[in-house]
Amino acid sequence: MVQTERRSDPNPVSISRMMGDAFAALDAYTRRHGLQCCGPPRAIYTAWGEPGVDVTVAVPIAEPATEPGPDGDVHAAMIAQRRALRFTHHGPYDALPRTCDAITEWLQANGRMRSPDDWTKFMPMWEEYLTDPATTPPSDMVTNVYLPVD
Repeated sequence: MVQTERRSDPNPVSISRMMGDAFAALDAYTRRHGLQCCGPPRAIYTAWGEPGVDVTVAVPIAEPATEPGPDGDVHAAMIAQRRALRFTHHGPYDALPRTCDAITEWLQANGRMRSPDDWTKFMPMWEEYLTDPATTPPSDMVTNVYLPVD
């Protein structure tokens, strides 16, 4: 993965701006180092709450012949494989909170969560963006949401 760690306040507009900046930095890094992307980009959330949102924004890359060094706050790193539950969101990013509410209801109904405060036990959770917001209408966007279970 090529990744960068970022922090934002929990406001959706701020998160969107932060994500755009992070993906632009990752794109510049991969171009500068001649790296080949090989999978959907993702955001790995390590903290979420009123104080702020901590996220690692990452893009999978084909293994380079030599590992490129860090460039500013962007660097290459291995991300461990994990078992996870996968949920799929269809529609615009700003509707993701409704999907998260539905995930919460499912987790509670299946005994995996007692209250929304239990979301912390699913950190780091991550989203994979399967469609390109530059070329896909918001209504056709597809995002996978993963919650680790191991």
